[in-house]
Amino acid sequence: MSYFSPYHFHRIFTAVTGESVNDFTHRVRLEKSMKLLKYTNDSISDIAYNCGYSSPSIFSRSFKQYLEVSPSSYRKSGKIKNSKIRKELFPVEDYHCNMNEDELKASFPVDIRDFPERRIAYIRVLDSYKDGLVLEAFEKLMDWSKKMKLFSSETIFEMSSDAPMVAP
Repeated sequence: MSYFSPYHFHRIFTAVTGESVNDFTHRVRLEKSMKLLKYTNDSISDIAYNCGYSSPSIFSRSFKQYLEVSPSSYRKSGKIKNSKIRKELFPVEDYHCNMNEDELKASFPVDIRDFPERRIAYIRVLDSYKDGLVLEAFEKLMDWSKKMKLFSSETIFEMSSDAPMVAP
């Protein structure tokens, strides 16, 4: 429940996420299906239904349309020819630190604090799978923060909404 009209909700959702509700839902369904195809032995029909498709044929058509490979071919090879939603998958190990728990705690100490309300400067990156786009935006924001004399006095953070197991 958002207590907005459908029109207003869609406008807000697109402004916040950079994609329409329909595109977001479609992408999340495809990413979930890719994960299930890669890491389970569930049938393609079960995966289609579990990911919200009304039939295995509609799922297969959609999968092939966006990833240019059939679900069964993807399951066998784990390779995508030319994704319209993301780049090639990398081994999951590429996204994790090779540190034990003590090393992680020492390197990345967690400190939970309450902060007063503040203004935030940000750059939203759309189509972030294009090479160099995220780094370009980050550099632009860093240059701006230095020009505004905020670089050394303010907190800098990054946020991503993708799951690295499926979408690097």
